[in-house]
Amino acid sequence: MRPSVILLVGAPGTGKSRIARRLGAALNAQVVESDRIRKQLFAEPRYTGGEHAAVYGWCHTLVKSALLVGRSVIFDATNLEERVRRRIYDIVDTCDARLIVLWATCPPGVVQERLLRRRDSPDDDDASDANWSVYLQMRRNAEWIRRPHIVINTAADHEVVLERVLSAERQIQAKDAGQGEQRRQQHESDEHRQDERQEETAAEFEAVTYADG
Repeated sequence: MRPSVILLVGAPGTGKSRIARRLGAALNAQVVESDRIRKQLFAEPRYTGGEHAAVYGWCHTLVKSALLVGRSVIFDATNLEERVRRRIYDIVDTCDARLIVLWATCPPGVVQERLLRRRDSPDDDDASDANWSVYLQMRRNAEWIRRPHIVINTAADHEVVLERVLSAERQIQAKDAGQGEQRRQQHESDEHRQDERQEETAAEFEAVTYADG
């Protein structure tokens, strides 16, 4: 079975990381979280262009490495620009993996409440430094996703959201399995026709040989 990349897209505070961790546990997939990678690479992040490139470069390396050994990946980052997402599309195509794109959304009021709670009560599981002004800026700069994608409202019951995503993953697996079976049957049919042609060629050769004799 081919591995999958579940690509999360969304502004800070939209609940991507929590969904990513739940999906990782449910699918036994590797979670690649850009905020956590940033903290590992830079003791005092400055959020510069060069730093951003280094973080995403390492994230992409981790995603590709997991796919090459057949493991599915949850990529948790804002991924709000199409040029950034395109790099993941290329990796998915190169590794012959499957892709599910999730656009995480929720009402701005819920985001603001989450960001204030994050500021007042830091959580070791939350590696993001984004605040309300960062959210507003990134939301304004978000680019439309040009690939098929699923929009999830993370203000809803997370169990419902999780089941919706897992259902989509199961459907893609089933479709992939069906296509694999079709390819197998086509391959067997091609081999059968090739055997028949070889037998016909051999019979024609024998007939010509007897005629010449």
